[in-house]
Amino acid sequence: MEDRYVDTVLGRIRLRVGGSGPAMLFWPSLLMDGMLWAGQADHFADRFQVVLVDPPGHGASSPLTKPFTFDQCGPLVKPVIDAFLGPTTRRTKPDVVASVNDSVRRVAIDSGRHAVLSVVPHRPDQRELFGRIRTPVLVVAGIEDATFPVAETRVMAEAIPGARFVVLEGAAHLAALECPAEVNALIDAFLLAQS
Repeated sequence: MEDRYVDTVLGRIRLRVGGSGPAMLFWPSLLMDGMLWAGQADHFADRFQVVLVDPPGHGASSPLTKPFTFDQCGPLVKPVIDAFLGPTTRRTKPDVVASVNDSVRRVAIDSGRHAVLSVVPHRPDQRELFGRIRTPVLVVAGIEDATFPVAETRVMAEAIPGARFVVLEGAAHLAALECPAEVNALIDAFLLAQS
């Protein structure tokens, strides 16, 4: 994959780009960089141009220097592990736990604090905006997700006209990393249904 950079109002953003064909953009969860989607990049790069984003303040993107608003964007490792990974992954997938630990340890503390404060407590209700989406959407929830419980994710999916909603067993907030084969199969089936 090739690194590319884009200047934004929140600083310089790193994109990892590989493959060719129609573009697939992957934006990771808070406190994760674009490599959260490495399993999807490997799977889809033979058919698509895969774009993995390092969000502002994460990975090789510029650090955040202040909180931001939703209009601008589109050192506690154990709490992050507990929030993002469910008991199944923590118990059975030490490689995933290690990957999340590594990603969280690379987040600059100030950038992480600004990102969390900007996204979590100040997150506006987006259901009205979701109701205007006219593109096919697949919403995937992990049954063990403590950050966005299934009920909350279902409400989001129900606000999107015609969205397909799937709940994965044995996964929490980082399903793309926790069970990449299942996520890839869901995306493949979703894309096939759209063609």
